[in-house]
Amino acid sequence: MRWVIGRSRRESRLRRASLLAIGAGLLFVAWAILFDPLKSLQNVIADALFVEGPGSNNIAIVAIDDDVLDRYGRLGEWPRSLHATAVQNLHDAGARVIVYDVLFADEGEGDEALAQAMLAADNVVFPVAGTTSTPTQGSSIYLYESFALPVDILRRAAHLSDMPIW
Repeated sequence: MRWVIGRSRRESRLRRASLLAIGAGLLFVAWAILFDPLKSLQNVIADALFVEGPGSNNIAIVAIDDDVLDRYGRLGEWPRSLHATAVQNLHDAGARVIVYDVLFADEGEGDEALAQAMLAADNVVFPVAGTTSTPTQGSSIYLYESFALPVDILRRAAHLSDMPIW
């Protein structure tokens, strides 16, 4: 037991002080994790990185918010003719590119109307989603073996639909 406490009074004091310092350090780390005392400072610094000013006149974001969801219901239940109207309105307003962040992977009511609006606009881009990933060793790059794509009629009408998917 003497080897734990130390062989001399000096060594005993050093070991107790070291244990006390380690304990205090662990308590400080636990306190910092639980209460995050520097969060407000981090937020101030992050906010300072973004310059406040007028937005670009070249970009408009058309979002689906809670009011729209209350009015029309769940997004998956909307008829595609509603999306066709949105594409037509954006095209009529002069949008040079319309990027949809909704993946129409299943057939839905009004696919033909949406495809016609997309063909008329000739500037609608749809997303794809990787479904099966291939692990890459030691890399942060994701490789996918398969993809979820929009339904055929919409994929054929989308701008750049002839682009290959690697």
